Amino acid sequence: MPVTHTLLKRQLRKIFGEGYEIPEPMRPLIDAVDEAYQSFDADRLLLERSLDLTSREMSEQKESLRRLADEWQTTFDSDNDLILVISHDQRVIRINRATCAFLEKPAEEIIGKHCWELFHGTKAPPDFCPYRRVLESKQRESAELHLKEKNIWISVVVDPILDEQDDVVGAVQISRDVTERKRTEQDLEAKMKQLAKLNEIMLTREIRVVEMKEEVNTLLKELGRKPKYAG
Repeated sequence: MPVTHTLLKRQLRKIFGEGYEIPEPMRPLIDAVDEAYQSFDADRLLLERSLDLTSREMSEQKESLRRLADEWQTTFDSDNDLILVISHDQRVIRINRATCAFLEKPAEEIIGKHCWELFHGTKAPPDFCPYRRVLESKQRESAELHLKEKNIWISVVVDPILDEQDDVVGAVQISRDVTERKRTEQDLEAKMKQLAKLNEIMLTREIRVVEMKEEVNTLLKELGRKPKYAG
């Protein structure tokens, strides 16, 4: 069987010279090497095609994931609420544009910081932090917090991110400015207290008027005169 593999032909020419003839005792060995070379080339071609296909598939998947990430970020940024994704130790992993605007900081100065540093300016999470309750309940927790520096109230809702063992590995925190509602509630509460106080004053006056009428009637009776006020 003639040698067909190009590389093997070149090697044989170097050994035996141009117009070589393969010695008959070496023919089985040369045929086996030629077959091995051909098989190797076939396997290499198949591998190259597979790698090319895998590379294209990976590129397509990467592009698809990038588009999904862009769409998600667009939706994320379109929300006026403050949205944060935080890690187990409450470091900020991801934020939306509204959070940057609220904190008046670029994203790179927010990512990696503890959320309590950013919102409360403290060195540790405050006792009223809803995420601390999430670690225990593994369920949604919420709270209304007063931010002293900005003198505003925010409503905070924290949803846990759980792993396969149902352990909390992070959370999604959504905050909303509720200052106007809180002020309205406080104004209403203050007015209710005023009304209650006024009602107490009026009631006290009515009781005193009744007492005064009774005193007048008693005095008139002592003078032998007819009572002026009906009982």
